[in-house]
Parts: sequence; C-alpha cells; structure tokens
Amino acid sequence: MTVASENGFSQLAERILASGDAYQAAALHPWLPMSERLVFEQIIFSHRRYPRLFAQASFSPVSLIERLVQESDGLILDKLAKNSATPTAVLRQLAEHSQNQSRFLSIAKHANADSVLLASLDAHDSAALHEAICNNPNTGLAQLSLLLATASSGERKAMARNPQANSGLLLALWQSSDDVYLQAEIAAHSECPPELLALAISNDQVLLRRKAAANPGLSKVQLAQLLGDCEAQVRTAALRHLGAKNIQLINEPARRVRRELARKTGLDKQLIESLSIDEDNWVRRWVARNPVTPEAILRVLAKDGEVEVRRGVARNALLPENLCRELATDPDSWVRAGIAIRPDLGVDTIRQLSCHDSIDVLAGLGRNPLTPVKLLMQIARHSDRDVRRAVILNPQTPLSILQILLEDPYPLNRAQLCRHAAVGSTQLLQLLEDPEPQVRFSAVQALAELSQSPE
Repeated sequence: MTVASENGFSQLAERILASGDAYQAAALHPWLPMSERLVFEQIIFSHRRYPRLFAQASFSPVSLIERLVQESDGLILDKLAKNSATPTAVLRQLAEHSQNQSRFLSIAKHANADSVLLASLDAHDSAALHEAICNNPNTGLAQLSLLLATASSGERKAMARNPQANSGLLLALWQSSDDVYLQAEIAAHSECPPELLALAISNDQVLLRRKAAANPGLSKVQLAQLLGDCEAQVRTAALRHLGAKNIQLINEPARRVRRELARKTGLDKQLIESLSIDEDNWVRRWVARNPVTPEAILRVLAKDGEVEVRRGVARNALLPENLCRELATDPDSWVRAGIAIRPDLGVDTIRQLSCHDSIDVLAGLGRNPLTPVKLLMQIARHSDRDVRRAVILNPQTPLSILQILLEDPYPLNRAQLCRHAAVGSTQLLQLLEDPEPQVRFSAVQALAELSQSPE
C-alpha cells in the first residue's frame, strides 16, 4: 500500500478496521469523515477500559474527546475534566450536565476553562472551588472583583498573583489586609500601583523588597536602590531585571548574587576576569557559558579543576575551534559530551571523539547533524537504548540507518521513529504490527498525515 496515493487513506482505514485495534482506531478518528466514525467507534468502545483510557490520555484526539463526553459513565467524565487535552467546549458541556463538585473543581483548575465558563461555576458555593477560580489565569477581572468581598486569605493571595488583576483590584487587596505575604504578591504584579510598589521597596520586610525587586515595572532608580539592598536575595532578584551594562558589583560578597551576575551578557572585561576566578564553582560555570567571555579567559577555565566548569566552556556558543579540539581530549566524558553535541564540529574532532566508548559522548555524536553516516551506523547498533535514540532524534539520519531501529527493543525508540521525516509509509506500515500500543498509535497518525500530503 502506498499511503500517499489517491486510495492510500481508504486502504489504511480498511486495514485498521480489519485489525480491530482500539489504539489505531483512536489515532485515525480525527481524520475520518463524520459518516464513517461510528464503525471505528465500535472498536474503541468494544471494552470499557478503552474509553476510560482515552478519556485521561493527553494524546487523545480532540474529536474523540468530543465523542467521549456524550457517555454517561461518570468515571469517563471525571477523567475528561482533568485531561489537559480537553477543549473549552467540552469542559462547558461537562459543567452544564453535572452536579459533581469534584468535577467542577477539576474544571475550575483547567487551563482551557475560559472566563465565561469560570463565571458560571461561581454559583456552586465551595471554598476549594473559589480558590481554584482565583488561581486560574483565565478568570475575568469582574469575577475576581466579585469574589473579593468574601475571599479567604488564600483566595486573596491567588487574586494578587492572577494576571487578570488590574491596579484597582490590587489596591483594594492591599487595603483589605496587612498580611505581608499578600502584599508581597501585589508588589510583584506587573499592574501594581506605583505608590504601593514604592512602599514595598522601602519596607523593612525582606520578603516585600524581594518580591518588589521581581516587578518588571521598576524604574532605573528603583532598580539601583534594590541593587544596594543589604539582603542578597533582594539584590539577586533585582539583578535579574537589570541590563548587562554599567553593573558595578565586582566586590559583591554574596554567592547567589555573583552567580546571577555571571550569567549577564555584555559585562566588561574587568568584571568577567573577577568572576572567572571566583571561589564558587557555579559562578565560574556561568562565566564559562557566557558568550561574551574572552577566549583568553575561556582557555583558563578550560583547565579548571571542576568538571562542570570545563563542561560550561564546552557548551559556550562562541567557543573557538582550536579550544574545541582541545576539550575533545578532556579526561572527563561529560566534558567531551558537551563538545560532541556542538553543531560546528570539524571532521577531525568528530573522528577524535568517536574513539571514546563513553555513552554520553556517543549520544552527543548520535544527535549531531554533522556526524558521518558510517559513524551513525555504528552508534545505531549500540547496546544502550538512549544512545540509539540519539540517532533517531538526529534529523539528518538517513532511512538506511533508521530501518535498523525498526526492531529496536525499546518501545519509546520505535515510537520516536514514527516522527522522523525520513521514515516513509513502508516503514510505518511495518510499525502498525508493533506489539506496543503507543507505537501503533503514532504510526497511524504519521500515516494519516502522509495520506493528506501531496505526492
């Protein structure tokens, strides 16, 4: 069967019907015309475990979820309410035809519940439900404002974190309580009124100043004030928002601040030099990864006694080729693996790395688009499943090598094969006979997509 041919889809459908496989039928469901779905649904509903399984599976097609909501099985409906793949329309159906408080709570927590649906749930008086509504980022401002009058402490904190809150609601929340934890959430919100943000910055409570330092609306003057704070956690939070230029923290005593500083781009050479010899290896790691670190400093860090620092140099985006070759001979395999995955390797460096039998190094070479076919063939036959999967994840791996992995003993590897661009209908049809349900499911999806694409 040639799936990409005119009759390919019909042949695929007939084959799935003959198999009686619920997983294959579920995978094909969204591509089927409405008039043909019923016969495939008979396979899916042939045993009650299948609809229950697909009701909770995040990989279930939306079309099948829309069919499952028509069932009267409470367990299926409960699973649908929790399934991250369930669309808004189905969540609305679940809410309209239910008196189940647990189900309402699942819907209130769902990322696909919109503001209209969440507003309708408010009629079901429940403390847990109200808190879930306050926490849901889709809850409308009007509903949050209505809930404020009777809101508990936890609900108020959730409101203060909600992205739909505006300055008016945040001001009302601040005035409603002197709870420092509530005020801290308000201070961190992007809509925090300027006068409240100013109060938080000058407050004696460290928590308030730290949360205020995370506010994206801070002025340059306020950032400078927070960078001079006596508490390291406040300075760290402020530094995350500060641009790389004009930073004068060479004598910073706190490690956590220096670690954050070392990640900044555009640092001047003096500051980079100071951080590169820091006693804390995490600071040196971030300097090693920093693309603005000069080559001379990278050379020093490439000989650092800490493996993770040398690994950082190996992963530096602008690592010079000569230093790349040098780290390819590092005694630690984790450092060499950092080199093996680089997309700018020369042929000699790849050959040098291939002499090592480290799993980490071979996995890196397996994923590298520059790795020669001959070497990929060797890696594809490796005893470690993760090393073999690296070859499958390599977009440049040719079909001649992928065919070897059709019989891979690890199911996840076979499922990943279905998504590789080089795998065609012949190989996918072979995977339809796979003993692992998820592999068959993935193969049907890939075949259905092929059947819809032009020849």
